[in-house]
Amino acid sequence: MSESELREALHRLASQAAPARLPEDLWRRARRRHRRRMVTAIVAVVLAGTVAVSLLQDVSTSRGLPPAAPGPAVPATVYPPVPGERTVLSAPPGPAAILVMSDEGAFSGSDVSWHGYEARNLVVGRNGRYRLLRERYGGGMLTLSPDGRYVAGTTMMEGAGWSEGDVVAVLDLSTGEVRRYRGGTPVGTWAPDGRHLLLWHHDSRQLRLLDLDSGTVRDLMLIGDQRMRGVAFAPDGERIAVQADDTLHVIDLRDGSQRELLDLGTRTRLAGVGAWLPDNRTVAVLDMAGCETDCDTRALNARVHHVRYVDADSGARVDGPRLDGIVGVGAQLLGWQDDGDAVVTRHDARDGVHNGPLRATWDGTEWSIVRNVELLALHPGGGQTRLVDLPDGALSVDVPRDLIRAGAFGGPSASRVEGYVRVALGAVSPVLVVLWPLLIPLVLALIPICLTAVTSAHRRFRRTRPVDPSVPCR
Repeated sequence: MSESELREALHRLASQAAPARLPEDLWRRARRRHRRRMVTAIVAVVLAGTVAVSLLQDVSTSRGLPPAAPGPAVPATVYPPVPGERTVLSAPPGPAAILVMSDEGAFSGSDVSWHGYEARNLVVGRNGRYRLLRERYGGGMLTLSPDGRYVAGTTMMEGAGWSEGDVVAVLDLSTGEVRRYRGGTPVGTWAPDGRHLLLWHHDSRQLRLLDLDSGTVRDLMLIGDQRMRGVAFAPDGERIAVQADDTLHVIDLRDGSQRELLDLGTRTRLAGVGAWLPDNRTVAVLDMAGCETDCDTRALNARVHHVRYVDADSGARVDGPRLDGIVGVGAQLLGWQDDGDAVVTRHDARDGVHNGPLRATWDGTEWSIVRNVELLALHPGGGQTRLVDLPDGALSVDVPRDLIRAGAFGGPSASRVEGYVRVALGAVSPVLVVLWPLLIPLVLALIPICLTAVTSAHRRFRRTRPVDPSVPCR
């Protein structure tokens, strides 16, 4: 066939072919298809994120250390909780390595807002699991038992049942069980045996000792109209140091006797729950240097707290480990490591805090004035080391006494990827909490749309047939 004949045949075939029929709404169909694909992609991202968060909550369990294992156990870095973090009641983590406390707003993005729990505290188990421990209001007194298995708090703690005065709630982190004891509220101090707890009875103004096995309470000291500013058990559990107003008292549990040891004055106070040195004879106090009254935030944060020592029998000043001063609005001594290091918390004041022209009635560690907290080891002879990188919004921290004594810090943390995800979700979580009531019905509404889009795509694929060039045109 010549070229002219081929051209003529093609023209003839073209004239006989039916013209292409395009639907009038072709543009609208293409737009709808594009929107369906976008919606499908968004839903896929949301579902993938939900699954990722669920997996994230238990991803680090294999990197933790069992409670009895030697070596580090407190993680070197603690990241913020993520939205939807499981609670200590729904999934008990076992004995804690660290408890990070926060009031309303700081960790608020880690939980939906309508549960009614304004304070969201974070427990990191020794197996690496992150769990929320919620309270109805911030600023509650939460404290870990010496072995990290129990948390003592008020009836504002989730799982305590109902709010009631002069009642302490004790949560078992291994089972999720909460037990209530009448007789007072906790003052943040466990006995070294882990079976006794100091309580404050508001009505009688008494300092009491609770026996958790029997549930019985024992009156130790009438505080009266004085303000109890600190309590600490001796390592052998036989004596207790108590500061009421400016006076330091010592209670002997063996015979029930109590005596005034010395007047500390306005610039000195009991160092904290770990104030007793391992020798059972020496008590540490904090001497504050810096602005005492009419101080703004900058002056308060420039305070320096020096660790000094008194003899528990005579009240005389004695020598002890020479430690660096702690700079901040407040500080607290949590305990002593076997190598001689002191484990302390250092607190910074919130912007705008001012203690007025009169002497402040707070000690510088209260949540209402604290912006953040830092956990440090002070080395004898000078120097200090930050023990844990804490998340923003941490206002207080507690570590079990057995881990403090062993110097069990710098342990495994969450992976770097998990850490980045937690930090990122923590940054956007307040927005997610606000949008969460809208996201649930949106996701439910998008599910049938996605199914319809997938079904339509499948049908179009089945109708589409590839052209076989061997079949002649007719």
